[in-house]
Amino acid sequence: MQGENAAKRKHSGLGTLFNMVLFLVFLFCALFTVLIGSRVYENIHVRNRQNYEDYVILHYVANKVRQGDMKDSVTVDTIDGTPVLNLLQDAQGKKYVTRIYAYEGKLRELFMKSDADLGLADGLEITDCESLEIEKKDSLLYLRTGGKNPEELVMDLKCADGGNGT
Repeated sequence: MQGENAAKRKHSGLGTLFNMVLFLVFLFCALFTVLIGSRVYENIHVRNRQNYEDYVILHYVANKVRQGDMKDSVTVDTIDGTPVLNLLQDAQGKKYVTRIYAYEGKLRELFMKSDADLGLADGLEITDCESLEIEKKDSLLYLRTGGKNPEELVMDLKCADGGNGT
């Protein structure tokens, strides 16, 4: 009788130990699943935020171009190695220019008289922007953001053919 009781207790102890080990394995699997899921969520969030920022940058510039899209009013220059989009306009007989460019990690905009002597650092910061490539070929304007997932927008300048912007 005592031998049977000792065997049952030994079996009972092994069963309890097996259940504890199984429970711990389950806990570790659940913990790793949560950790991996949070890392995946973080990566998706970072990528979506970057895509959104690039989208906002491109469409901000596109809307500015559409506002000033008149004959010979959209030009592209390079100032100190930085591509600059110039939007020229006349107001009450005076010539003004709006410059849009990426400088020191920021998208910037500078509105000034055409003959003013202002530099790239004088522009107002709009948003974060690693880089902005601007190129004009004939009536097409190419805008590209830099970064891990570069975005591109191609615009057909409607008034390049001599229209009046309406």
